Amino acid sequence: MNEKRVYNIAIYLIIIMLIIIGKLFYIQVVDDKYEKWSYNNSVRINVLQPSRGKIVDRNGLILAQNKEAYKLFVTPRELESFDTTMLGNILEISNFKIDSILNICKKYSYRKPSLLIRDLSQIQKLRIEELNIDGLHTEYSSVRFYPDNIAGNILGYTSIVSQRDRDLDKYYDIQDHIGRTGIEKTYEDALRGSKGQSFKSVNVHGAIVDSYMDGSKDYPSVPGKDLTTTIDIRIQKLGEELMENKIGAIVAIEPSTGEILAMISAPTYDPNLLIGNARSENYNELIKNPRRPFINRTTSGVYPPGSIFKIPIGLTAIQSGTINYSTMFSCHNGFIYGNFRLGCHDHYSPIKFEYAIQTSCNSYFCNAFRMHISSDKYTSVAHGLDEWKKQMANFGFGSKLNSDVENESLGYIPDSKLYDRTYGKNRWNPINIISISIGQGEILATPLQLANLGAIIANKGHYHTPHLVNGVNNETDIDYTAKHRALVDSTHFEYVINAMWKSVNESGTGVIAKVDGLDICGKTGTIQNGSGTDHSAFLAIAPKVNPKIAIVVYVENGGFGSTVAAPIASLLIEKYLTDTIERPALYNKMIKHIIKYPQYDKVEQ
Repeated sequence: MNEKRVYNIAIYLIIIMLIIIGKLFYIQVVDDKYEKWSYNNSVRINVLQPSRGKIVDRNGLILAQNKEAYKLFVTPRELESFDTTMLGNILEISNFKIDSILNICKKYSYRKPSLLIRDLSQIQKLRIEELNIDGLHTEYSSVRFYPDNIAGNILGYTSIVSQRDRDLDKYYDIQDHIGRTGIEKTYEDALRGSKGQSFKSVNVHGAIVDSYMDGSKDYPSVPGKDLTTTIDIRIQKLGEELMENKIGAIVAIEPSTGEILAMISAPTYDPNLLIGNARSENYNELIKNPRRPFINRTTSGVYPPGSIFKIPIGLTAIQSGTINYSTMFSCHNGFIYGNFRLGCHDHYSPIKFEYAIQTSCNSYFCNAFRMHISSDKYTSVAHGLDEWKKQMANFGFGSKLNSDVENESLGYIPDSKLYDRTYGKNRWNPINIISISIGQGEILATPLQLANLGAIIANKGHYHTPHLVNGVNNETDIDYTAKHRALVDSTHFEYVINAMWKSVNESGTGVIAKVDGLDICGKTGTIQNGSGTDHSAFLAIAPKVNPKIAIVVYVENGGFGSTVAAPIASLLIEKYLTDTIERPALYNKMIKHIIKYPQYDKVEQ
């Protein structure tokens, strides 16, 4: 071999060695891929789940908390043969389902533990451990629990995260729960807490050997924050009882703060039905219920407000100067204009503003509305209607109140554009749209907006944003002290309150709601319903001086406002102000009052 050939071979060997050394340097120093591979095969990261924050009522009584639960894991490699029927009886699932889940776990990993069943009770855990089956083990967990079985539409529920949830927020892993509706959803970020991590050294088979680096890299989870709601469990629970076998809504507000004391949507549901292993079955039953219990009718339901709406109709007419307290209108069993007639019940005539509210006179408010939007201060009736719509917006109608309740509807207040499309531009007049003046026609409002009207009346012209949660961990995060004004002089509300008091305590449409010593002030509403019996509504504040509660009750197909809505409202006011019910006969009557709803319950052919 000549020297030149030896020299070339040496050069090639040196180059190869340099390449190998460079590659090793890159692998060990520059590229951490292989380090991570080695790390991942020797260290297991256990996620430490935080406990979810509690939800309590205004007095600290628990609405939602966590209770002890367990998860059942299987390690297929270690699993011995066992009696699947016995295990199925404990878990209350079929042998077929157990086998199906086991097959999925085996495909996921033959050596590593996989979740077999979640949310076991302590009794189920102990019974499984008595079987002493190799390859099965339980781990402590927790599950959401609602002690009073109430307020499903307010509290909402949690469920396992979807792929979309995980894509939107990297916080979540495949087994996590997330607030799906209600307060659980709105305040998810506060309630969920922060996860911790625990690092464990494992052997080549994936079995845990010891803590990694003596636990120096571990850090604990941080529990979710507790929420203090404005809800009063006493009247929330009573309201749900009184609305059994009825469809509708109740909203009660503390006027001086905007705090929502009760929010009942009927029918409602027990939020405990949507936890545990029976969740899917229960969810399917609820979603198929024709009465649609998942709809929160307090904010998502929109209804004609009926005669309750006469109050802002009259107040805006007086504020504009179109009428005054002494203005009198005749009523001969109805509003008559040319050949047009809109009926009314019997009372003396002519009447003034205060008595018109007391007796809920249709004729009075038809005339007041007609004169208001036809006033000389407006260039046309269309202009008058559009200005009137702005005035209604100041009362919180036709727009969201921006509460912390999810899915809040706008309601609807019509404007001139609607009637231009319906009748033609400049081809309609106040008589064409006169049903607006008694809260019918195209007018729509949510029960929350109607209860907020009660707060405006109680405060003599302003309201605070209605809300369900005052603070997180007993700290107030949002300032609800701002006043939203209806732009009507406070003196005008004195007449309204006095008329509402007389309606209940002297002679009027709301006398059934009278409770001695409570000075309840109320306004009934009987809303025409083209598909059946009229709807029943009642708006009330109490007591007359420095009101502590504003409440609206709206019962679909309930008949006259005095038939169902007024008695229910008065019972709730009595409970809130006195913590007692001194009229057991009326309570029992309302509990037993069942309304049939063929439009919801009809069987499809």
